[in-house]
Amino acid sequence: MRASRRRMRQTVMRRLTLAALILIAVRLHAFDAERVLLPIAVQQVPGAYGSLWTSDVWADIRAAGVSIVPLRITDTNPQFPGSQELPVVLFEAGHPPGLFLEVSRGAAITFNLRIRDLSRATETWGTEIPVVWERDFRTTVTLLPIPASDEFRSTVRIYGGTAGDVRVRVTDIETSTVLSDDVISLPATISEFQPPYAELNLSPNANLMRVDVDAVSPDLRFWAFASVTNNATQHVTTISPQ
Repeated sequence: MRASRRRMRQTVMRRLTLAALILIAVRLHAFDAERVLLPIAVQQVPGAYGSLWTSDVWADIRAAGVSIVPLRITDTNPQFPGSQELPVVLFEAGHPPGLFLEVSRGAAITFNLRIRDLSRATETWGTEIPVVWERDFRTTVTLLPIPASDEFRSTVRIYGGTAGDVRVRVTDIETSTVLSDDVISLPATISEFQPPYAELNLSPNANLMRVDVDAVSPDLRFWAFASVTNNATQHVTTISPQ
């Protein structure tokens, strides 16, 4: 019981500390900005089968005067032009994985986000994860084909521009059978940099599946993708809307 309470206090303190750091960054660097979603922004988060996950975030900045928040170092804005790894705030275990960056509006910039399993660092360079501008969020997403067998862990990940509800339908592609049809909430968060988030772990099924996600709440725009992780190799494949 005491250990459980101690872990809970530690989790609360980490979240409050993160919120304070983000607030400091915002106050120091107010500017006209657009939001960019990093769907998985984590550091050394334990996963299944001994995996240990971390994110690498890079940017190519092609002009001077570009500001980005939140960064671990709050006094470096505007950023220097060039190709560089960004010292963004990365989340530990217990946090939802997504992060909104605020970037100077109209900035000449491109991003690259990659996740790696540190326990198998010599076997793979990792997997690229889409980086999405909030202006490209939508009201409906279809993801296919998604495997759901004992060899894989398939997870649908949904990120809201605001809090709200989405309808998620899972269909067997071969038989057209609807396997599930649920309304899922994207709850509000304590910070504008933490997107409302929900995930759905797909149950094992012999056939490939299609997942349709539709906004239920008025004015809700969101983005979603599926991660498919091999249980033996921990290799990750992403399935995203094109």
